[in-house]
Amino acid sequence: MKNQYNELIQAFDGITNELLQLLHSLTEGQLNGVLIPGKWTPGQLGLHLYKAYAAIYILKGNTKPANRPIDQKVAKIKGVLLNFDNSYEAPVEVIPTGAPVQKRRLLKGLEERVVAYKEVLLHQDLAVICTDFAIPEYGEFTRLEWLWFDTYHTMRHVKQLKQMLQLAKED
Repeated sequence: MKNQYNELIQAFDGITNELLQLLHSLTEGQLNGVLIPGKWTPGQLGLHLYKAYAAIYILKGNTKPANRPIDQKVAKIKGVLLNFDNSYEAPVEVIPTGAPVQKRRLLKGLEERVVAYKEVLLHQDLAVICTDFAIPEYGEFTRLEWLWFDTYHTMRHVKQLKQMLQLAKED
């Protein structure tokens, strides 16, 4: 468990730092520019992750003791989110608006939610099941599984963001 815990801390910290650095490096125009027709802008991608990080309230919410291995669903989560051959429809709650994204506001919001996640990661019991929300295909997650879900979800979108920026350089 200790190794998986340390791996999670490193993975979450590394990928959220990379996300924030990439978004910081963009101008407001680049953040809101359509780099791939029909796809989200970098700002919309950041806003999607900000909205997805609202799951922090689930991690801080009601819990119950786990009656199963606390990492039981991690491999399935990883297999789905890091399979780049498949694309998925985002739930309506986390779809970004079409309005321009304000860089300063987006980064501040993301940074605040990342700090809140790190507080849970470092100071809460990760071995409990969060009961306030369940993803229909998966059921309820432990805090550990939620944290891996958000880590892999962020990895997925950072890879997409890097691809967008690379394509923009080539044009």
